[in-house]
Amino acid sequence: MSSTHPLELPEVLSHIAKFVPLSRLLTYALVSRTWSQAFIPYIWRNIRLDEKWPTLPWSFSSHSHHVKSLEIYCTPTSEHAAMRCPNLESLTLTGCRQNLFSLQLIMGHPTLTRLQMHQLWSNYQSEFWDKVLGFRHLKHLALSVVTFADDDVDKFWQLCTRMERLELSKLRLANHGNLSSMEFPLLKEFRVGIDQEEESTLYLELVKRCPSLTACNWKIGDREADKRFVSGFVDLVASKTWSDLDSVDSASNFITNEDLSKIMEGMTQISVLNIGSTWEAFGSNSTELLRPRFSNLKELSLGYCITAAGPLAQEIMSSCPMLEKLSIPHINASEIASGRPWVCLGLKKLSVRFCFRPATVGLLQPLVFEQLSRLKRLEDLRIDGISDDPTLRKMRLQETFDLRLCRGLGKLSTLRSLAVINFLDTDQRMGDEEVDWMIEHWTSLVEVNGTLNTSKQEFDEALRGRLEKHGVRTKAAERRISRHGDSPDFESDVESDYDESI
Repeated sequence: MSSTHPLELPEVLSHIAKFVPLSRLLTYALVSRTWSQAFIPYIWRNIRLDEKWPTLPWSFSSHSHHVKSLEIYCTPTSEHAAMRCPNLESLTLTGCRQNLFSLQLIMGHPTLTRLQMHQLWSNYQSEFWDKVLGFRHLKHLALSVVTFADDDVDKFWQLCTRMERLELSKLRLANHGNLSSMEFPLLKEFRVGIDQEEESTLYLELVKRCPSLTACNWKIGDREADKRFVSGFVDLVASKTWSDLDSVDSASNFITNEDLSKIMEGMTQISVLNIGSTWEAFGSNSTELLRPRFSNLKELSLGYCITAAGPLAQEIMSSCPMLEKLSIPHINASEIASGRPWVCLGLKKLSVRFCFRPATVGLLQPLVFEQLSRLKRLEDLRIDGISDDPTLRKMRLQETFDLRLCRGLGKLSTLRSLAVINFLDTDQRMGDEEVDWMIEHWTSLVEVNGTLNTSKQEFDEALRGRLEKHGVRTKAAERRISRHGDSPDFESDVESDYDESI
Protein backbone atom coordinates (compact mmCIF):
# COMPACT_ATOMS: atom_id res chain seq x y z
CA MET A 1 0.00 0.00 0.00
CA SER A 2 1.60 3.25 -1.16
CA SER A 3 1.37 6.33 1.04
CA THR A 4 0.63 9.80 -0.32
CA HIS A 5 3.60 12.14 -0.50
CA PRO A 6 3.19 15.15 1.87
CA LEU A 7 3.49 17.54 -1.09
CA GLU A 8 0.42 15.95 -2.62
CA LEU A 9 -1.78 16.62 0.40
CA PRO A 10 -4.16 19.57 -0.23
CA GLU A 11 -3.91 20.84 3.36
CA VAL A 12 -0.10 20.94 3.13
CA LEU A 13 -0.14 22.71 -0.23
CA SER A 14 -2.70 25.24 1.02
CA HIS A 15 -0.44 26.07 3.94
CA ILE A 16 2.58 26.48 1.63
CA ALA A 17 0.59 28.78 -0.67
CA LYS A 18 0.20 31.35 2.11
CA PHE A 19 3.94 32.04 2.07
CA VAL A 20 4.71 31.86 -1.67
CA PRO A 21 4.77 34.95 -3.98
CA LEU A 22 2.23 35.06 -6.81
CA SER A 23 4.88 34.69 -9.50
CA ARG A 24 5.94 31.35 -8.05
CA LEU A 25 2.39 30.16 -7.48
CA LEU A 26 1.75 30.60 -11.20
CA THR A 27 4.68 28.29 -11.91
CA TYR A 28 3.81 25.76 -9.22
CA ALA A 29 0.24 25.46 -10.49
CA LEU A 30 1.63 23.90 -13.70
CA VAL A 31 3.35 21.02 -11.89
CA SER A 32 0.35 18.72 -11.54
CA ARG A 33 -3.42 18.64 -11.29
CA THR A 34 -3.22 18.38 -7.50
CA TRP A 35 -0.94 21.40 -7.25
CA SER A 36 -3.13 23.34 -9.66
CA GLN A 37 -6.26 22.68 -7.60
CA ALA A 38 -4.48 23.69 -4.41
CA PHE A 39 -2.83 26.89 -5.72
CA ILE A 40 -5.49 28.35 -8.04
CA PRO A 41 -7.64 29.72 -5.17
CA TYR A 42 -4.59 31.67 -3.92
CA ILE A 43 -3.68 32.89 -7.41
CA TRP A 44 -7.14 34.42 -7.79
CA ARG A 45 -7.57 35.57 -4.20
CA ASN A 46 -6.45 39.17 -4.88
CA ILE A 47 -7.18 40.95 -8.17
CA ARG A 48 -5.81 44.39 -9.09
CA LEU A 49 -6.82 46.42 -12.15
CA ASP A 50 -5.23 49.74 -13.14
CA GLU A 51 -4.63 52.02 -16.13
CA LYS A 52 -1.99 49.64 -17.52
CA TRP A 53 -4.19 46.56 -17.04
CA PRO A 54 -7.83 47.75 -16.86
CA THR A 55 -9.56 44.67 -18.29
CA LEU A 56 -10.40 41.39 -16.63
CA PRO A 57 -8.45 38.20 -17.46
CA TRP A 58 -10.29 36.02 -19.97
CA SER A 59 -10.77 33.24 -17.41
CA PHE A 60 -12.17 35.50 -14.71
CA SER A 61 -15.72 34.14 -14.84
CA SER A 62 -14.46 30.60 -14.14
CA HIS A 63 -12.55 31.69 -11.04
CA SER A 64 -14.57 34.65 -9.70
CA HIS A 65 -15.68 32.60 -6.70
CA HIS A 66 -12.05 32.53 -5.48
CA VAL A 67 -11.72 36.34 -5.44
CA LYS A 68 -11.65 37.78 -1.91
CA SER A 69 -10.08 41.18 -2.63
CA LEU A 70 -10.62 43.43 -5.67
CA GLU A 71 -8.70 46.67 -6.30
CA ILE A 72 -9.58 48.99 -9.19
CA TYR A 73 -7.27 51.96 -9.81
CA CYS A 74 -8.82 53.09 -13.08
CA THR A 75 -12.14 54.59 -14.20
CA PRO A 76 -14.81 51.89 -13.72
CA THR A 77 -16.53 50.67 -16.89
CA SER A 78 -19.60 48.60 -17.70
CA GLU A 79 -17.37 45.52 -17.67
CA HIS A 80 -16.43 46.24 -14.05
CA ALA A 81 -20.05 46.95 -13.13
CA ALA A 82 -21.07 43.51 -14.38
CA MET A 83 -18.50 41.69 -12.24
CA ARG A 84 -19.87 39.32 -9.62
CA CYS A 85 -17.61 37.73 -7.01
CA PRO A 86 -19.85 35.82 -4.59
CA ASN A 87 -17.17 35.64 -1.86
CA LEU A 88 -15.73 39.15 -2.24
CA GLU A 89 -14.75 40.66 1.12
CA SER A 90 -12.68 43.74 0.22
CA LEU A 91 -13.27 46.31 -2.55
CA THR A 92 -10.99 49.26 -3.32
CA LEU A 93 -12.06 51.95 -5.81
CA THR A 94 -9.49 54.72 -5.87
CA GLY A 95 -7.15 56.68 -8.10
CA CYS A 96 -10.05 58.16 -10.09
CA ARG A 97 -13.46 59.76 -9.71
CA GLN A 98 -16.24 57.24 -9.17
CA ASN A 99 -19.26 56.96 -11.48
CA LEU A 100 -22.49 55.03 -11.94
CA PHE A 101 -20.56 51.87 -12.79
CA SER A 102 -18.81 52.11 -9.41
CA LEU A 103 -22.18 52.19 -7.69
CA GLN A 104 -23.43 49.19 -9.66
CA LEU A 105 -20.29 47.23 -8.82
CA ILE A 106 -20.68 47.96 -5.11
CA MET A 107 -24.38 47.11 -5.08
CA GLY A 108 -23.62 43.69 -6.55
CA HIS A 109 -21.49 42.70 -3.56
CA PRO A 110 -23.44 42.86 -0.28
CA THR A 111 -20.93 40.42 1.27
CA LEU A 112 -18.29 43.18 1.62
CA THR A 113 -16.56 43.57 4.95
CA ARG A 114 -14.24 46.35 3.72
CA LEU A 115 -14.90 49.22 1.29
CA GLN A 116 -12.44 51.92 0.21
CA MET A 117 -13.50 54.74 -2.10
CA HIS A 118 -11.98 57.92 -3.50
CA GLN A 119 -13.96 60.84 -4.97
CA LEU A 120 -17.59 59.78 -4.72
CA TRP A 121 -19.77 61.80 -7.12
CA SER A 122 -22.53 63.79 -5.43
CA ASN A 123 -25.00 62.64 -8.14
CA TYR A 124 -25.01 59.13 -6.71
CA GLN A 125 -24.46 59.80 -3.01
CA SER A 126 -28.03 59.51 -1.77
CA GLU A 127 -28.57 56.14 -3.45
CA PHE A 128 -25.11 55.00 -2.37
CA TRP A 129 -25.70 55.63 1.35
CA ASP A 130 -29.16 54.06 1.24
CA LYS A 131 -27.77 50.88 -0.30
CA VAL A 132 -24.59 50.59 1.77
CA LEU A 133 -26.57 50.96 5.00
CA GLY A 134 -27.99 47.53 4.12
CA PHE A 135 -24.54 45.89 4.01
CA ARG A 136 -24.68 44.05 7.34
CA HIS A 137 -21.18 42.57 7.07
CA LEU A 138 -19.39 45.88 6.41
CA LYS A 139 -16.96 46.67 9.27
CA HIS A 140 -14.18 48.69 7.62
CA LEU A 141 -14.85 51.91 5.67
CA ALA A 142 -12.21 54.12 4.01
CA LEU A 143 -13.28 57.36 2.29
CA SER A 144 -11.27 60.20 0.78
CA VAL A 145 -12.22 63.39 -1.11
CA VAL A 146 -15.96 63.29 -0.50
CA THR A 147 -18.29 66.30 -0.30
CA PHE A 148 -21.51 65.46 1.52
CA ALA A 149 -24.96 66.78 0.76
CA ASP A 150 -26.89 67.94 3.85
CA ASP A 151 -29.33 65.02 3.63
CA ASP A 152 -26.55 62.44 3.54
CA VAL A 153 -24.53 63.48 6.61
CA ASP A 154 -26.63 61.57 9.14
CA LYS A 155 -26.77 58.51 6.88
CA PHE A 156 -22.99 58.53 6.94
CA TRP A 157 -22.88 58.78 10.75
CA GLN A 158 -25.43 55.98 11.02
CA LEU A 159 -23.21 53.75 8.91
CA CYS A 160 -20.19 54.69 11.04
CA THR A 161 -21.93 53.42 14.18
CA ARG A 162 -21.49 49.88 12.81
CA MET A 163 -17.84 50.26 11.78
CA GLU A 164 -14.89 48.73 13.61
CA ARG A 165 -12.34 50.62 11.52
CA LEU A 166 -12.63 54.06 9.86
CA GLU A 167 -10.16 55.73 7.49
CA LEU A 168 -11.17 59.26 6.51
CA SER A 169 -9.45 61.98 4.51
CA LYS A 170 -10.56 65.29 2.98
CA LEU A 171 -14.22 65.01 3.89
CA ARG A 172 -16.29 68.15 3.30
CA LEU A 173 -19.45 68.43 5.39
CA ALA A 174 -21.67 71.49 5.31
CA ASN A 175 -22.77 70.62 8.85
CA HIS A 176 -22.07 67.94 11.46
CA GLY A 177 -25.65 66.67 11.51
CA ASN A 178 -26.50 64.71 14.65
CA LEU A 179 -22.89 63.83 15.46
CA SER A 180 -23.03 65.43 18.90
CA SER A 181 -25.79 63.01 19.98
CA MET A 182 -24.29 59.82 18.54
CA GLU A 183 -21.96 57.11 19.86
CA PHE A 184 -19.68 54.74 17.95
CA PRO A 185 -19.36 51.80 20.34
CA LEU A 186 -17.74 49.35 17.89
CA LEU A 187 -15.05 51.61 16.45
CA LYS A 188 -11.57 50.37 17.43
CA GLU A 189 -9.24 51.78 14.77
CA PHE A 190 -9.44 55.39 13.57
CA ARG A 191 -7.18 56.80 10.88
CA VAL A 192 -7.48 60.32 9.45
CA GLY A 193 -5.79 62.61 6.99
CA ILE A 194 -6.43 66.30 7.74
CA ASP A 195 -5.70 69.28 5.49
CA GLN A 196 -8.06 71.88 6.96
CA GLU A 197 -8.50 73.24 10.47
CA GLU A 198 -12.25 72.51 10.36
CA GLU A 199 -11.52 68.82 9.91
CA SER A 200 -9.62 68.74 13.21
CA THR A 201 -12.73 69.87 15.05
CA LEU A 202 -14.87 67.30 13.23
CA TYR A 203 -12.56 64.35 13.88
CA LEU A 204 -11.96 65.26 17.52
CA GLU A 205 -15.72 65.35 18.04
CA LEU A 206 -16.00 61.94 16.38
CA VAL A 207 -13.10 60.21 18.09
CA LYS A 208 -14.13 61.18 21.63
CA ARG A 209 -17.41 59.31 21.01
CA CYS A 210 -15.58 56.00 20.43
CA PRO A 211 -15.30 54.33 23.87
CA SER A 212 -13.74 51.14 22.46
CA LEU A 213 -10.92 52.91 20.57
CA THR A 214 -7.64 50.96 20.57
CA ALA A 215 -5.69 52.69 17.76
CA CYS A 216 -5.49 56.25 16.41
CA ASN A 217 -3.46 57.32 13.38
CA TRP A 218 -3.36 60.81 11.92
CA LYS A 219 -1.52 62.69 9.19
CA ILE A 220 -2.00 66.42 8.91
CA GLY A 221 -1.01 68.73 6.07
CA ASP A 222 -2.07 72.04 7.62
CA ARG A 223 -0.07 73.74 10.40
CA GLU A 224 -3.01 75.08 12.41
CA ALA A 225 -5.02 71.88 11.94
CA ASP A 226 -2.01 69.94 13.22
CA LYS A 227 -1.72 72.04 16.37
CA ARG A 228 -5.45 71.85 17.10
CA PHE A 229 -5.74 68.10 16.64
CA VAL A 230 -2.63 67.36 18.71
CA SER A 231 -3.82 69.62 21.54
CA GLY A 232 -7.32 68.10 21.55
CA PHE A 233 -6.09 64.52 21.29
CA VAL A 234 -3.54 64.93 24.09
CA ASP A 235 -6.25 66.30 26.38
CA LEU A 236 -8.57 63.38 25.56
CA VAL A 237 -5.86 60.79 26.27
CA ALA A 238 -4.78 62.53 29.46
CA SER A 239 -8.37 62.44 30.72
CA LYS A 240 -8.48 58.62 30.25
CA THR A 241 -11.12 58.78 27.52
CA TRP A 242 -10.13 55.37 26.15
CA SER A 243 -9.27 52.55 28.52
CA ASP A 244 -8.15 50.21 25.72
CA LEU A 245 -6.05 52.64 23.63
CA ASP A 246 -2.68 50.99 22.97
CA SER A 247 -1.66 52.35 19.55
CA VAL A 248 -0.76 55.95 18.60
CA ASP A 249 0.63 56.66 15.15
CA SER A 250 1.27 60.27 14.17
CA ALA A 251 3.24 62.20 11.57
CA SER A 252 2.66 65.47 13.47
CA ASN A 253 5.37 68.12 13.64
CA PHE A 254 3.97 69.59 16.83
CA ILE A 255 4.10 66.82 19.43
CA THR A 256 6.37 67.96 22.24
CA ASN A 257 8.05 65.91 24.94
CA GLU A 258 5.35 67.16 27.33
CA ASP A 259 2.60 66.06 24.93
CA LEU A 260 4.14 62.65 24.48
CA SER A 261 4.50 62.22 28.24
CA LYS A 262 0.81 63.00 28.73
CA ILE A 263 -0.14 60.53 26.01
CA MET A 264 1.87 57.71 27.57
CA GLU A 265 0.61 58.50 31.06
CA GLY A 266 -2.96 58.24 29.76
CA MET A 267 -2.41 54.85 28.10
CA THR A 268 -2.57 51.77 30.31
CA GLN A 269 -0.61 49.78 27.74
CA ILE A 270 1.35 50.57 24.57
CA SER A 271 1.86 48.18 21.67
CA VAL A 272 2.35 50.77 18.88
CA LEU A 273 4.02 54.18 19.21
CA ASN A 274 5.01 55.99 16.03
CA ILE A 275 6.06 59.64 16.12
CA GLY A 276 8.49 59.55 13.23
CA SER A 277 8.19 63.17 12.06
CA THR A 278 8.92 64.91 15.35
CA TRP A 279 12.54 65.87 15.96
CA GLU A 280 12.79 66.50 19.70
CA ALA A 281 9.61 64.97 21.13
CA PHE A 282 11.35 62.12 22.88
CA GLY A 283 12.93 63.52 26.01
CA SER A 284 13.94 62.06 29.35
CA ASN A 285 10.36 62.04 30.68
CA SER A 286 9.13 60.10 27.65
CA THR A 287 12.01 57.66 27.97
CA GLU A 288 11.21 56.87 31.61
CA LEU A 289 7.52 56.38 30.79
CA LEU A 290 8.26 54.09 27.86
CA ARG A 291 10.75 51.79 29.60
CA PRO A 292 8.13 49.90 31.65
CA ARG A 293 6.23 49.22 28.39
CA PHE A 294 9.20 47.69 26.53
CA SER A 295 7.96 44.13 27.02
CA ASN A 296 4.69 44.78 25.12
CA LEU A 297 5.92 47.03 22.29
CA LYS A 298 5.24 45.70 18.80
CA GLU A 299 5.86 48.81 16.70
CA LEU A 300 8.06 51.78 17.52
CA SER A 301 8.99 54.60 15.17
CA LEU A 302 11.18 57.41 16.42
CA GLY A 303 12.67 57.94 12.99
CA TYR A 304 13.55 61.63 13.30
CA CYS A 305 13.83 61.99 17.08
CA ILE A 306 17.49 62.79 17.64
CA THR A 307 17.21 62.14 21.39
CA ALA A 308 16.14 58.55 20.73
CA ALA A 309 19.46 57.63 19.15
CA GLY A 310 22.67 56.38 20.73
CA PRO A 311 22.48 54.30 23.94
CA LEU A 312 18.66 54.35 23.98
CA ALA A 313 18.52 52.75 20.53
CA GLN A 314 20.67 49.83 21.73
CA GLU A 315 18.56 49.55 24.88
CA ILE A 316 15.39 49.27 22.79
CA MET A 317 16.89 46.55 20.60
CA SER A 318 17.96 44.55 23.64
CA SER A 319 14.81 45.04 25.77
CA CYS A 320 11.77 44.69 23.47
CA PRO A 321 11.16 40.99 22.68
CA MET A 322 7.80 41.58 20.96
CA LEU A 323 9.00 44.19 18.45
CA GLU A 324 7.96 43.61 14.82
CA LYS A 325 8.66 47.09 13.38
CA LEU A 326 11.30 49.57 14.49
CA SER A 327 12.48 52.89 13.08
CA ILE A 328 15.17 54.83 14.95
CA PRO A 329 17.53 57.59 13.75
CA HIS A 330 20.89 55.89 14.25
CA ILE A 331 22.81 53.59 16.51
CA ASN A 332 26.50 53.78 17.27
CA ALA A 333 28.27 50.49 16.57
CA SER A 334 30.29 50.88 19.76
CA GLU A 335 27.02 50.75 21.74
CA ILE A 336 26.16 47.47 20.04
CA ALA A 337 29.61 46.03 20.85
CA SER A 338 29.37 46.92 24.54
CA GLY A 339 25.64 46.25 24.95
CA ARG A 340 23.51 43.18 25.51
CA PRO A 341 22.41 40.93 22.60
CA TRP A 342 19.29 42.02 20.74
CA VAL A 343 16.13 40.23 21.87
CA CYS A 344 13.73 41.50 19.18
CA LEU A 345 14.10 38.27 17.19
CA GLY A 346 10.62 38.60 15.65
CA LEU A 347 11.48 41.92 13.99
CA LYS A 348 10.11 42.17 10.43
CA LYS A 349 10.89 45.77 9.51
CA LEU A 350 13.97 47.71 10.65
CA SER A 351 15.04 51.24 9.71
CA VAL A 352 18.26 52.50 11.29
CA ARG A 353 21.59 54.08 10.41
CA PHE A 354 24.63 52.26 11.76
CA CYS A 355 27.41 54.68 12.67
CA PHE A 356 31.11 53.98 13.09
CA ARG A 357 34.22 55.91 13.91
CA PRO A 358 36.53 55.43 10.90
CA ALA A 359 39.20 53.66 13.00
CA THR A 360 36.74 51.06 14.32
CA VAL A 361 34.86 50.01 11.15
CA GLY A 362 36.88 46.85 10.56
CA LEU A 363 36.52 45.74 14.17
CA LEU A 364 32.87 46.62 14.84
CA GLN A 365 31.10 45.96 11.55
CA PRO A 366 31.32 42.13 11.91
CA LEU A 367 29.63 42.50 15.33
CA VAL A 368 26.77 44.46 13.75
CA PHE A 369 26.39 41.79 11.06
CA GLU A 370 26.31 39.18 13.83
CA GLN A 371 23.42 40.93 15.59
CA LEU A 372 21.52 41.43 12.32
CA SER A 373 21.94 37.75 11.45
CA ARG A 374 19.81 36.85 14.49
CA LEU A 375 16.78 38.70 13.05
CA LYS A 376 15.71 35.73 10.95
CA ARG A 377 12.17 37.02 10.33
CA LEU A 378 13.34 40.34 8.90
CA GLU A 379 11.49 41.28 5.70
CA ASP A 380 12.40 44.94 5.24
CA LEU A 381 15.82 46.39 6.11
CA ARG A 382 16.55 50.11 5.66
CA ILE A 383 20.07 51.27 6.47
CA ASP A 384 20.00 54.52 4.50
CA GLY A 385 22.78 57.00 5.16
CA ILE A 386 23.14 60.76 5.66
CA SER A 387 20.94 62.27 8.34
CA ASP A 388 20.47 65.88 9.44
CA ASP A 389 21.60 65.04 12.97
CA PRO A 390 24.25 67.64 13.93
CA THR A 391 25.52 65.22 16.60
CA LEU A 392 26.86 62.89 13.93
CA ARG A 393 28.47 65.75 12.09
CA LYS A 394 30.15 66.96 15.27
CA MET A 395 31.40 63.50 16.20
CA ARG A 396 32.55 62.80 12.63
CA LEU A 397 30.85 59.42 12.68
CA GLN A 398 30.81 57.46 9.45
CA GLU A 399 27.34 56.20 8.54
CA THR A 400 28.09 53.89 5.63
CA PHE A 401 27.48 50.22 6.35
CA ASP A 402 29.75 48.28 3.99
CA LEU A 403 27.71 45.52 2.30
CA ARG A 404 30.55 43.40 0.96
CA LEU A 405 31.31 39.76 1.65
CA CYS A 406 34.81 40.66 2.80
CA ARG A 407 33.22 42.85 5.49
CA GLY A 408 30.85 40.16 6.77
CA LEU A 409 27.80 40.24 4.49
CA GLY A 410 27.85 36.44 4.41
CA LYS A 411 26.61 36.37 8.01
CA LEU A 412 23.24 37.61 6.75
CA SER A 413 22.49 34.35 4.92
CA THR A 414 20.06 33.67 7.78
CA LEU A 415 17.71 36.43 6.53
CA ARG A 416 15.74 34.09 4.26
CA SER A 417 12.59 36.23 4.49
CA LEU A 418 14.24 39.50 3.45
CA ALA A 419 12.17 41.05 0.65
CA VAL A 420 13.34 44.69 0.64
CA ILE A 421 16.70 46.26 1.41
CA ASN A 422 17.43 50.01 1.28
CA PHE A 423 20.89 51.55 1.47
CA LEU A 424 20.24 54.88 -0.27
CA ASP A 425 22.91 57.54 0.17
CA THR A 426 25.56 55.12 1.36
CA ASP A 427 28.92 54.52 -0.24
CA GLN A 428 29.06 50.92 -1.52
CA ARG A 429 31.66 48.95 -3.47
CA MET A 430 29.71 45.78 -4.25
CA GLY A 431 30.56 43.58 -7.21
CA ASP A 432 29.45 40.43 -9.04
CA GLU A 433 30.20 38.26 -6.03
CA GLU A 434 27.84 40.19 -3.75
CA VAL A 435 25.01 40.26 -6.32
CA ASP A 436 25.30 36.50 -6.92
CA TRP A 437 25.28 35.96 -3.17
CA MET A 438 22.07 38.03 -2.75
CA ILE A 439 20.30 36.07 -5.47
CA GLU A 440 21.36 32.75 -3.97
CA HIS A 441 20.69 33.41 -0.28
CA TRP A 442 17.92 36.04 -0.18
CA THR A 443 15.39 33.99 -2.12
CA SER A 444 12.48 36.24 -1.09
CA LEU A 445 14.18 39.43 -2.32
CA VAL A 446 11.98 41.60 -4.56
CA GLU A 447 13.41 45.13 -4.15
CA VAL A 448 16.87 46.68 -3.76
CA ASN A 449 17.13 50.47 -3.35
CA GLY A 450 20.55 52.05 -3.42
CA THR A 451 23.67 52.35 -5.54
CA LEU A 452 25.49 49.01 -5.51
CA ASN A 453 28.81 50.48 -6.60
CA THR A 454 29.32 54.22 -6.16
CA SER A 455 32.72 54.28 -7.86
CA LYS A 456 31.65 53.13 -11.33
CA GLN A 457 28.24 54.09 -12.71
CA GLU A 458 28.33 51.68 -15.67
CA PHE A 459 29.32 48.81 -13.39
CA ASP A 460 26.51 49.72 -10.99
CA GLU A 461 23.98 49.65 -13.84
CA ALA A 462 25.24 46.24 -14.92
CA LEU A 463 24.88 44.89 -11.38
CA ARG A 464 21.35 46.20 -11.09
CA GLY A 465 20.56 44.67 -14.46
CA ARG A 466 21.57 41.25 -13.15
CA LEU A 467 19.24 41.63 -10.20
CA GLU A 468 16.36 42.73 -12.42
CA LYS A 469 16.81 39.63 -14.60
CA HIS A 470 16.00 37.61 -11.49
CA GLY A 471 12.82 39.59 -10.83
CA VAL A 472 14.32 42.02 -8.28
CA ARG A 473 13.29 45.67 -8.68
CA THR A 474 16.13 48.16 -8.21
CA LYS A 475 16.51 51.88 -7.70
CA ALA A 476 19.82 53.70 -7.62
CA ALA A 477 20.48 56.68 -5.37
CA GLU A 478 20.09 60.00 -7.15
CA ARG A 479 23.33 61.27 -5.68
CA ARG A 480 26.46 59.57 -4.50
CA ILE A 481 28.85 60.21 -1.66
CA SER A 482 32.34 59.00 -0.94
CA ARG A 483 33.96 58.24 2.36
CA HIS A 484 37.25 59.24 0.74
CA GLY A 485 36.15 62.60 -0.61
CA ASP A 486 34.91 65.86 0.85
CA SER A 487 32.57 65.97 3.80
CA PRO A 488 29.15 64.82 2.62
CA ASP A 489 26.15 67.09 2.40
CA PHE A 490 24.01 66.15 5.37
CA GLU A 491 20.77 67.51 3.87
CA SER A 492 18.64 64.74 2.40
CA ASP A 493 15.14 64.24 1.23
CA VAL A 494 12.88 62.79 3.88
CA GLU A 495 11.75 59.35 2.82
CA SER A 496 8.00 58.72 2.94
CA ASP A 497 6.95 56.73 6.01
CA TYR A 498 5.88 53.10 5.91
CA ASP A 499 2.11 53.61 6.11
CA GLU A 500 0.35 54.47 2.90
CA SER A 501 -1.95 57.47 2.95
CA ILE A 502 -5.63 56.84 2.56
